[in-house]
Amino acid sequence: MRIKLSLPLSLFEICSILDTARPEEDATVDYITFDSRTAQSGDLFIALRGSKYNGADFSEEALAKKSYVIAEWGNNITMKVSDAKTALLQLTKYYKSKLPNLKHTVAITGSVGKTTTKEFAAALLSQKYIVHATAKNQNNFIGAAFTVFSAPAETEILILEIGMNHLGEISEISGTVNPDIAVITNIGNAHIGNLKSRSNIAKAKTEITDGMMNGTVLVPFDEPLLSGISKRMTVSLTDGQANFFLIPLAINETGSIFDFYSSKKIFLSKRLNVIGKHHLHCFAYALSVAVLLGMDDAELTSALKHIDSTLLRQKRIQIGLYDIFDDTYSSSPEAVIETMKMLTIYKSIRKSAVLGDMLELGDKSEEMHYKIGKCATECGFNRLYLYGKFSSYTAHGAESSGMNKNRIHINSDISAPEITVSQIKATYNGELMIIKGSHDLHMEKIITLLSE
Repeated sequence: MRIKLSLPLSLFEICSILDTARPEEDATVDYITFDSRTAQSGDLFIALRGSKYNGADFSEEALAKKSYVIAEWGNNITMKVSDAKTALLQLTKYYKSKLPNLKHTVAITGSVGKTTTKEFAAALLSQKYIVHATAKNQNNFIGAAFTVFSAPAETEILILEIGMNHLGEISEISGTVNPDIAVITNIGNAHIGNLKSRSNIAKAKTEITDGMMNGTVLVPFDEPLLSGISKRMTVSLTDGQANFFLIPLAINETGSIFDFYSSKKIFLSKRLNVIGKHHLHCFAYALSVAVLLGMDDAELTSALKHIDSTLLRQKRIQIGLYDIFDDTYSSSPEAVIETMKMLTIYKSIRKSAVLGDMLELGDKSEEMHYKIGKCATECGFNRLYLYGKFSSYTAHGAESSGMNKNRIHINSDISAPEITVSQIKATYNGELMIIKGSHDLHMEKIITLLSE
């Protein structure tokens, strides 16, 4: 991860921000990296501590390449700091303040829909502003730093996706990037194993306001756990009392027709080339951000031409004989349910699902996997391929709702995706097959093996 700075920094400037001793000579830094393997002469290498490695252990490698080094310890390092992560965040905050044309910073979090909301918002806003947004879903503190450091000097709107696993993580990033528009898409069960309750998840998501000096927070109209946020505005697909209200009028295999209301007045009535109610939920937030940032109906109408399914992580692909709905990146109970419900729109096509375990659910793991199995049957899925140690609970849920157990194939060994692939190859019969599971299960390996 080697980042080209559009606004070069001097060593003396960096030392001043970090309050460290100056080197004997000043120099200009054009690139920043967090990986010593990518470091080159004149780069700034920031030696971060990780779960497996301490970047300071690789300071000598970076120094040998004639890079400048920020580290917590080591011989001949350029700048010694007490905490490299804190130094990175301080430098990120400073660099953001240098962007000369920056008008607004938008921060987006939530249990489900962060990436899709970010992509929709960036596509809409880029029709009026110069927008720079988080790449893919790099939503931790390193991703936030990468987003800021890689911003072009001309950037007018900065959009950051912010995720978390524990309390305090979002607060740290919010305090670094200081958003003036924030979005909390929802409060779900993702990471409930770490945070123990939806109340604590809401508390963690609300930390997005910690770095806000002023501005607006967009939240779901029907979420009482977020009712205490000041300067909030609400978004809904079901209640016209919300500040922003999107009504799905029709959803079919080719797209969605909707009316969008701002302050109870119709603002936009259009068609979107994206299906799925949960995608419309994300789009409602993106439209709300665009309205708050001054886009009118004519500008949004023009921008809609650039919104389609290519912005989504989910892709329908053909791999040999297999018709696959690829949603392999990550999973949560809410995301699986919404995706399965979305696919019911394909009424004339049989559907099967390859479902990997959903992780970090703690003592709710058995309950949630059982619920997913029930939902799969209720949504009309013809066959299930279950992958992971919680597969039996998903299978039980599917059987309890009427699915024949002969149509349920279990592989509890996540070190052997080839078992699931063999099950698919033996029974697949041309149906649309969704593949989804938690990121750590690397469900994309199943697609790779199917293609061989």
